[in-house]
Amino acid sequence: MGGAGGLAGCLGDEPDALLWSIDDDVRDAGWALADGTMYVSTGDASDGDIRAIDAETGAEEWSFSYENGMSHGRWFVRDGLLFAVLTIAGTGHDSHLLAIDADGGHVEWSDIRLRSLSYPVYDDGTVFAPGGERDDVDVQVIDAETGDVHASVELSDDISNAFADNIAVTEDAVYGFVRQIDDPAGQKVHAKSRSFRSTYWEVDAEPYGTNLERPVVDDDTVYFASEVGVFALDAETGSERWLFQQRGRPSMPVLSGETLCVSRGDSIQVFDTETGTQRWSTDVESNRPAVGEHAVYTVGGDGNVVALDIETGEERWRTTINDDRPIIGDGEDRFRHGCRIWNGKLYAISMDGTAYAFDPEVTA
Repeated sequence: MGGAGGLAGCLGDEPDALLWSIDDDVRDAGWALADGTMYVSTGDASDGDIRAIDAETGAEEWSFSYENGMSHGRWFVRDGLLFAVLTIAGTGHDSHLLAIDADGGHVEWSDIRLRSLSYPVYDDGTVFAPGGERDDVDVQVIDAETGDVHASVELSDDISNAFADNIAVTEDAVYGFVRQIDDPAGQKVHAKSRSFRSTYWEVDAEPYGTNLERPVVDDDTVYFASEVGVFALDAETGSERWLFQQRGRPSMPVLSGETLCVSRGDSIQVFDTETGTQRWSTDVESNRPAVGEHAVYTVGGDGNVVALDIETGEERWRTTINDDRPIIGDGEDRFRHGCRIWNGKLYAISMDGTAYAFDPEVTA
């Protein structure tokens, strides 16, 4: 594996901010960060490795090899298990969901077939995931420990099966946005039971846009972002709590306490969750920012790593990754999948296959 610290000197003004880096064809799509470990995959569509990396040092904790797959979707760790999505090489439309012992790297189960580029969701021992594209199943309700499918839900024929990729789940309900394939004007935002057998409420999505990102939920409110703005609905009734109108395709909202953060490619906005008041907005290139205790962190396609004061939006520090090696695409999307925080440290993976760990306090 590429050595930790393998890009010494690649940072311009703040070299000490870099804790470690791993340059070994690390996949930027599909990775997780939890309990002091960064879980990544390396390799290509024919074969690769899933690896557990010590988040403090960059040292490898364990790895295992797989064939005929490539990491995709959203990975996460819950109850000692790493849930990873691998798109099956050559199919173009099917993926596998794997449950892996997070400490030892042993595969617990792996026979769940998903639609390609899927985004499973976990809550209270249950995984909610899309069905395979060749199947009629739109949502699978899966026992996280055993991999047993408790329910396979088929939505109506005129509803896009992308619903399963755009849900938030709580102990009480499943919240999401349903696209009507033949009737865009009939699209709904709604809350369903966890079994999908009952609909608690639904509201017309027309005032809120046609492309809603996956929502986030706190105790009593559901927050959405779309191409027309950011809005909050009462989780129990679906009634509107507030709407902030703003044009531009957003990222999935990020929620931390009473702070809601949304990026729109070339800007970041932070909102008060209770009132919908925009605390601040600033022009900075961003892909899926991360919200810390004192700052909002973002990594842009231009290679900049930026920390913004969470109260004011003022720039606290900026570090540039001066890596001129060729990468996929036009070179303006170096970080497609944003950054994440653990224990006050910042982590990101670039399109050129390098994993980075930064210490924000060095440059604060």
